[in-house]
Amino acid sequence: MIDAPGPWGSGPFTLVEGYSSLDNEQAIISRDPFACTWLPTREDRTPHLRLAANTSYWNKARGPCLEGVTFRNDLSPEGALELVCTTEGEVDILSEVPPEHARRVEESEHANAMLVSIDAMRCVVGIVDRDAEGLPLDDKRARQALNLASTADGSCARHVRPRPAARRRALGRTPRDAHDPGRAAEFAPRAVRGAARSGWPP
Repeated sequence: MIDAPGPWGSGPFTLVEGYSSLDNEQAIISRDPFACTWLPTREDRTPHLRLAANTSYWNKARGPCLEGVTFRNDLSPEGALELVCTTEGEVDILSEVPPEHARRVEESEHANAMLVSIDAMRCVVGIVDRDAEGLPLDDKRARQALNLASTADGSCARHVRPRPAARRRALGRTPRDAHDPGRAAEFAPRAVRGAARSGWPP
């Protein structure tokens, strides 16, 4: 996020007008060992943000291919979609068109549009709260049981839902432990017994 326009470049473009900034605060998860996260508290954006072509950009093959781009932060996704379909020149490029509105954009006399689909990079992250009240997740064996009981294929199928080919490509690059419910069952009771000795459940 950039708090003010200036001479710095954003890849093939340079920010020349407006800003888009993010304020956040640090939230401590654990002091020993130290762990924290950053929580956004405020997004401060000008209504318009203008980028100009960075003619000194090193990779000429990548661009820039336009003299400039103006982002409109004053529009909601719904408002931008309406302007694309019903006006001329108000909004030229719209990202993340919902599938249910794709036909409307293609058939609009104003849009003169070509919809482009790309494979987006999607990340599924599982976070284990080791200090969760009433659960023995601080025990390494409990976390091992969770790891062995879950599968990347199942997680992607339930939560990501990309095209099957894209899912296979993503999983092919993702190292993961073998799915082994039997070993998971071995770890889990021992973890629970260990937690019981230390007073869990309360």
